[in-house]
Parts: sequence; C-alpha cells; structure tokens
Amino acid sequence: ASPFTIAGLESGTSYEIRIRATSTAGVGPVSDPVDAVPHTVPGAPTTFAAASGPQSAVLTWQSPLSDGGQPVIDYLVQWATNVNGPFTTFADGTSSATTATVTGLTNTTAYVFRVAAVNTAGAGPWSSLAGATPRSAPGAPTIDSITPGGSYLQVTFSAPADNGGAAVTGYQYRLDGGTWTNAAGTTSPIAITGLTNGRQYAVQLRAVNSVGGGTA
Repeated sequence: ASPFTIAGLESGTSYEIRIRATSTAGVGPVSDPVDAVPHTVPGAPTTFAAASGPQSAVLTWQSPLSDGGQPVIDYLVQWATNVNGPFTTFADGTSSATTATVTGLTNTTAYVFRVAAVNTAGAGPWSSLAGATPRSAPGAPTIDSITPGGSYLQVTFSAPADNGGAAVTGYQYRLDGGTWTNAAGTTSPIAITGLTNGRQYAVQLRAVNSVGGGTA
C-alpha cells in the first residue's frame, strides 16, 4: 500500500526509482522512473560567536559539518534575554550567508543568541548559545562655558546623559572643524593649549568610550 519506505539508502545520493505491482496472477509492468535524493535536516552550525554593536549584535558562524544530504538554504536566528528563553526569531529573510546582524536591541541589555541551519527537510538542531550586550558611542557632552587664557582655552562641560552603555573613558576636542585630539583630562574642565592669542576658535567636544567617539 502507498506510501512505503525504502530503507538503507545513502543521504545525498540520487536514486532512480521504479515500482511495479504484483498479484497472484504475476508481476505487472514497471512504472516510469522517478529520481529522488534521501536526506535529513542539517547538523548544527559551529564556531558561533556574537559581537556587540549599537542597538544590535553581529553574529558569525560556520556551516554545519553535515548538510543532511541537501544544500543549506537558510539559517534561523533567535535571541533572548535569558538562556532559558523565551526565544524570539529575528526576521532577516532567507539567506545561506553565515553571518547576521540582529537589530532593534536595547543598549546595556545582555542577550543570548542561537542559530539553526535549514534545508528542504527542515531546520536542524540549534547551535550553542553566544552572548553579547549592545553598546553605542556616547551621546554629546554639553559645553557650559569657555574661558580664555594666555595661549589656551579652558572648557567647562557637562558629561553626556547617555554613555552608550559603556563607561566614558575620555574626551576629544577639535578646533575649526579640524582633526580630533585627545584632551589631557577626563573630567571638566579641560584646557586646550598651544593656541594663538587674539584668534577666535570654534570648539567642539565629544566623549569617548570603548566603542569610539560619540557625537559633538
């Protein structure tokens, strides 16, 4: 009766299959051939890693050691804020690329991620978990006042309200839209030295954390 299973075949190998009916009267004619490839779901992706980004995480992995006998056509990516879930599937379309950027996350919140390979048989087992905490460059500090002195300017400022999820490690200034220069101090006020007396300068200040320099 239909259907029936032909066991003992090799996954990924193409077979030409014909069938015929039998009865007490004998054996009937053979059907037209049909090609089929036995396969199963892929194995788990390997070398899974996650890196922090601004309100995001960048995920990378290696293809599974076994594709189950059919090419991997997609990867499912999920995230959670607890290793026990619940997990949410990230909608990134269909892609066989071994990287993904999960967006829409919250800075300073710790996330865990997992990925599974998909072929025509379905989704395989999940990878191991990888974790990341999204971070951004700091927000802009506020320049409260600038006091001139002999060949220097003293800049008094307020720290940014948002550190981007990582501690502010220093400040940089630039003059007249030039290159950014590390300030000598990490707290207010800072002194910008080596200037020309009587010349007017446009001063910008930005905070720096482990991600980089923020907005001015």
